[in-house]
Amino acid sequence: MSQKRSFSSLLRNVLIVEPFYGESHRSLFDGIKENCDFHFSMATLPANNWQWRLRHGAWHLSQQEIFQEIEQQQVILMSDYVDLVKLKGFIPALSKIPCLMYFLEDQLTYPIVTHTSNKTRQVQREFEFSSINAFSSIVADRVIFASQSALDVYLEALPLFLCEDPD
Repeated sequence: MSQKRSFSSLLRNVLIVEPFYGESHRSLFDGIKENCDFHFSMATLPANNWQWRLRHGAWHLSQQEIFQEIEQQQVILMSDYVDLVKLKGFIPALSKIPCLMYFLEDQLTYPIVTHTSNKTRQVQREFEFSSINAFSSIVADRVIFASQSALDVYLEALPLFLCEDPD
C-alpha cells in the first residue's frame, strides 16, 4: 500500500512578493502564512504610495537578496500590485517557477476616475494601472480572485480593454 503525501509535504517553499505590505495586503498574506503549512519567505516593501509601488515596485523588489537564490522557491505568490511583466524581465529565472497572482481588487474594473471641466463630466479609466493588471494576469501561471463575481467582471472587462488599443 502506497502512502499518500499531503500537498503541503510536496510544496515546501513559497515566496510571497508584495510591494505594498500593509492594510488588506498585509492581512491577506499574514493570514495565509498563519493558516498554511508551508515554508514562507517574504520579499516586501512598506505600504507607501500604492501608485508608485505598482509602477516601480518590481524594480525595487528585484534588488532584494532573496532573488539571488530564486531557484530554491517552488511557488511565487503575489498580489495584483506586482507588475509581473517587469518582475519577470528583471528576474528571468522567474519564468521557471509558477507565479500565482491574487487580486484583492483590480485596476481594470476599479471605479473610473471622473474629471469636471467646463461643467462637462469626463470619464477616464486609469489606463496605466489597468494595463499593468491586465498584462500581469496574462503572464501569471494562475490568477485568484477574492470572489467569483470579481472574476466574472474581470473576465468580461479584459477583452474589451485589450480591444481599446488603437493598434
